[in-house]
Amino acid sequence: MMDEPFQHGYEYTEKFLIEESKKVVRDPCKLHFMLEGLVIFYLRYMYWRQDAARNFILMCRKDIELYYRFLNAWCLQRPNEDPPTDPISFRELTLFYENKGKFWEALDICHAALHYDVRDYTLGGYVTRLTRLEKKLENQLREN
Repeated sequence: MMDEPFQHGYEYTEKFLIEESKKVVRDPCKLHFMLEGLVIFYLRYMYWRQDAARNFILMCRKDIELYYRFLNAWCLQRPNEDPPTDPISFRELTLFYENKGKFWEALDICHAALHYDVRDYTLGGYVTRLTRLEKKLENQLREN
């Protein structure tokens, strides 16, 4: 069902996903997964469309901002299940900022990921990523 709108182009699909997100705004679990869907959508287009990159950042930041609500709702709705521990918003926004040389911003997202015990399933996870970003920031500051 979610694949059908992608056949209609960027504007149609974006509008569809936003309207679907509005329908679940009061359910933090569903909203989290809709925001992840928007993040994936904007990732698909962000190198071709300026507005997609901007909206990608907005959706990631909104998902991260509301992540605590997702975790609380998950625990209430599914008390016998562990919540997913690898939300894409943290990982993809960290990578985006790192690739743009925005190390302060990437570090901020890493700290949030560590706070929520988010995993990225790389060797060393966010701890190693944080250390690497700190070194890159240090080098960047030395150069300026």
